Amino acid sequence: MRLISLSIAFSVISAGAAFATADGPDFFDVRGVSPNDVLFLRERPTASAAKVGRVPHNGKMLRNEGCAAVRDGRILPDSDVNPGPFWCRVRYGPVEGWANARYLVEASGNPPATSSGQAPSYPASVAAAINSNTAACDTFKAKPGFTRNDLDLNGDGANDWIVDYGHIECDGSATMFCGSGGCTLQVLISTGRNQWTPKFEDTVRGYSFKPSGGKMILRIEQHGIACRKPGTESCPKSIDFSQAR
Repeated sequence: MRLISLSIAFSVISAGAAFATADGPDFFDVRGVSPNDVLFLRERPTASAAKVGRVPHNGKMLRNEGCAAVRDGRILPDSDVNPGPFWCRVRYGPVEGWANARYLVEASGNPPATSSGQAPSYPASVAAAINSNTAACDTFKAKPGFTRNDLDLNGDGANDWIVDYGHIECDGSATMFCGSGGCTLQVLISTGRNQWTPKFEDTVRGYSFKPSGGKMILRIEQHGIACRKPGTESCPKSIDFSQAR
């Protein structure tokens, strides 16, 4: 999939988009979305494509990965850019997808500090699940241990995803998804064809995976109130994801 020249694209995008530079900005802010709505990111550059993420109506600093004129979800060749409409591929937190350019404007703030490493990239269904929790973060920084994909928890032959929100920074805070009961843990189980579905999401104080009878069991420790005990006590639980097949 080849994106058209940005200098050509931005010369014909509607004036309302107000892009300031000929080659296009490095980052966008969201504009023109109602306060009670969100901007959806799509798998392909068309409103009928699957949703892979969402951005708040006032979302900022969406990284520009390239814009193009499209028709029926297909990128038009350089010689046929005028008809539009225009869509831009953007990255917001861990999510990358296509957004209609009519809802994007050149970012007004300072770009985030660059990192020596590449931002993580996830399958669309995993990115959408992560974004459901992190969409409210203006800035998002994943730390080592945020995700792992090395265990087959339901025995279908495909590794599943574990997302530990105790290992991210949201708007500079390392405890946005943590509290006295622990931190948010999310487990996504394979449902085939490169798709994963959330099967567990809750606040935990600690967790581990243990083999048992040829399968892996999630063992968690929660706040005592989860077992109707005093908060100072622990509430242990075991979860068998092979039942989710």
